[in-house]
Amino acid sequence: MSLRTSFILMVLFLGLGYFAFFEPLRTQEKEEASKDQESHVVWLKGKKLQSIEIFGQSPARMVCSRPDKACPFDGMGDWSLEKPVQDGADPAAVGTLASSLMNLTHNGKIDFETVPDEKEFGLDRPQAHVSLIVSGEQNPLILKFGKESAVGPNLYLSVSNDPKHLYLVPNYLPGMINKEGFHWLNKRFFPKLDGTAVKAISWKSRKLGEVRAVKTGEDWRLEKPKMISANKIMMEGLASTLAFASAKSLLASQKTNEIAKKSMRGLPELEIRFESEEGRTHYLKLFTRVSSPNGPREFVAETDGQPSAYVVDAATYDRFQKDLLEYRQRTVLTDDLRAKVDELSLKFPRDKHQLTLKMKNGNWTHEAGDIVPGRLEPNRVAGFLDSLREADFKAIYPVSGADKEVKAFRSQVPDLELELRGQGKSLFRGKFLVFERKAALTEAEGDIGALGEALLKYLPVRLADLTEVANQTVVTQPAKGASDGHDNRSESHQH
Repeated sequence: MSLRTSFILMVLFLGLGYFAFFEPLRTQEKEEASKDQESHVVWLKGKKLQSIEIFGQSPARMVCSRPDKACPFDGMGDWSLEKPVQDGADPAAVGTLASSLMNLTHNGKIDFETVPDEKEFGLDRPQAHVSLIVSGEQNPLILKFGKESAVGPNLYLSVSNDPKHLYLVPNYLPGMINKEGFHWLNKRFFPKLDGTAVKAISWKSRKLGEVRAVKTGEDWRLEKPKMISANKIMMEGLASTLAFASAKSLLASQKTNEIAKKSMRGLPELEIRFESEEGRTHYLKLFTRVSSPNGPREFVAETDGQPSAYVVDAATYDRFQKDLLEYRQRTVLTDDLRAKVDELSLKFPRDKHQLTLKMKNGNWTHEAGDIVPGRLEPNRVAGFLDSLREADFKAIYPVSGADKEVKAFRSQVPDLELELRGQGKSLFRGKFLVFERKAALTEAEGDIGALGEALLKYLPVRLADLTEVANQTVVTQPAKGASDGHDNRSESHQH
């Protein structure tokens, strides 16, 4: 036998072997696919959906709002609501219904020679009635769920593209379809907004009047009622509240709903405007709801020119009604500044000492000035700097006011004058005065701020304090010759 003939026979045998092995598998796959298709009421695999319309006592119409007007049969589509109101639709709710209809299988199939009488099977007044516009299909796909059958927990279903058959399907399906309009509504007012994309927030508060905060880089700054650094955590919380602002119920049209009309006659309790990084401006007006039922306070909300009115929990927006202290930067140092500090100069006017400490090789070391009388405790320096970052102002007083704290700060000798630097640049410069053993007073962007125990525990008011980890007690200006009570767990120091 020649080599050429042997090669031809080998190829032939391989082909026959491949066919004998794989063809049964292909046949089995085709049969399983055919059975899968046969078990479905309608075969919609690979199709896209343009709209869903529900008829009956709670009519609704949801339309795909993608540019190609074709959405998948899942929760990943972009949907708008056309009935009962024109608004955004909840993609999860619409997707759940669409997926359920696509994957609907039957428990039995009844053949008819002619189109069956609808009245006999309860299809003239169906329990649920749905119309689907499917991409690529010439006619709508209409499903009617009739009366319950005598066999099992099923009911009769007719499908417009298969008029000579009825299907037995689970009797819970109408409950998935017949929902109030609010079920299909996207409850979020700004569903595409990410809280981190909010760059400015303005609101009118009864306590503070107009407030405005602007984001620059990663930090926030108040512009109204005064130009000061803002509390980053609070501002990000406000932005998140707006991004996830949502309705708890729908009042439909502002013009026709009586509760909406009565509630929205006067000025809003709270009006919020905010800007996103894309340059869009959104607004939310909140009116006190009249005839509010017993329970949590409620607002009636108007948003971004939508014709509908919504009910929201008033407590969600309490954070827009706080005192100014809640919105301004409440610590001496931010996290960013604390991380940059590598040098600090401390001056103690009471005992006329001063020194400079510098971070070298991960340790705080003496750089210049008076020598600490003993071993410098590095944890004291770290604890002090951390307390400047962590301790919140418990009160802030206008520098022009008549508060006793302001008078004390302006008239008494400070306990500490401090400057912090990082890479040669000044990061902070300020004075601290211990007041009535309860607070440490310092400047706070033009005002006087009071810091509590969290700072007093680490605030050094004399050179010797740097030899111990923390203070035990702190007193300012004791009687002449008396112990000042400011010790470091080891001994008392006198003026």
